[in-house]
Amino acid sequence: HAFDADHIAAVDNTTRKLLADDTGRKPLSVGFWFSLGHSSIVFALALLLSLDVKALAGPVTHDGSTLHAATGMIGASVSGVFLWVIGLLNLMVLVGILGVFKEMRRGDYDEQQLEEQLNKRGFMNRFLGGLTRSVRKPWQIYPVGLLFGLGFDTATEVGLLVMAGGAAALNLPFYAILVLPVLFAAGMCLADTIDGVFMNAAYGWAFARPVRKVF
Repeated sequence: HAFDADHIAAVDNTTRKLLADDTGRKPLSVGFWFSLGHSSIVFALALLLSLDVKALAGPVTHDGSTLHAATGMIGASVSGVFLWVIGLLNLMVLVGILGVFKEMRRGDYDEQQLEEQLNKRGFMNRFLGGLTRSVRKPWQIYPVGLLFGLGFDTATEVGLLVMAGGAAALNLPFYAILVLPVLFAAGMCLADTIDGVFMNAAYGWAFARPVRKVF
């Protein structure tokens, strides 16, 4: 989930912005704070599921129930269409970046055009990407991560909540169910933190010559 386009774009854009501000400190913790905000929403939802879903134990666990059939069909249809839309949007962004790359090879380079293409990555980032411009310190991206978490932006997050709901329906204790979002958060924080550190190194290299950003 940490390698979803929205996560990459949010960490990338914020790191680029903070490095451009030249505060004298490297924003190495951007990925950690973003993913912590995002996973806070997932944890809260899984906690609510662990406490409230047990009344649905029969319908959820019975394969022939109307609820089971309806949620299976609706879930597959919605997530399938959603992933196709996100894939097409990101493909269009990739084509735009390749267009900038071709112009660069011809000797023309428009840094503003490249910035616009980079800011279009990810579905939720198109709506909430402007919030990253208000971030002045790495920890301030935490509430941005909270808002991204409310978007249920990939099938991974939805899948985790379905697993938590299924575990609740089997009458497992709530603390056992919460192992799922904790492990989810741990993996996401680790990967996003590594991404943020990598972006610091990449943009430290790229700002020496702005044309390198396309790479």
